[in-house]
Amino acid sequence: ASDAASPFALKTLSLILIGLE
Repeated sequence: ASDAASPFALKTLSLILIGLE
């Protein structure tokens, strides 16, 4: 679960950061 959540979370955070900009 962690292995799948790590990359998924990073991608999600990236999309959020882009959205904030």
